[in-house]
Amino acid sequence: MPRFLLPIFILTLVSLVGFVFVVLWMSPDETLSVILFLATLFLGLTSLLSLIFFFVYKKFFFKPKTFTALGSLVTDDELRSLFRTSFRRAVLVAILATGLLVLQRLR
Repeated sequence: MPRFLLPIFILTLVSLVGFVFVVLWMSPDETLSVILFLATLFLGLTSLLSLIFFFVYKKFFFKPKTFTALGSLVTDDELRSLFRTSFRRAVLVAILATGLLVLQRLR
């Protein structure tokens, strides 16, 4: 596992714990709790989906560019660009999900 994913794992855990806290212990009638709900949902969904997309892309769609006599050599730069791609897609899905919830709340 690449070392640059450790802060992403920590962010995912913190945002999902914050999301569970907001869902279980805050009143849904307050404006602050709705904003915190949407913010933690967006952060948690983005980080979780980016990790899921990263591991799926790495497993099924990733072709390393550097080859040696013993096999392929995967560099951190290649994995970082793969993570950026998966992060972009996760942000789009999270924006769509939270945007639909905002529209539902405004109705």
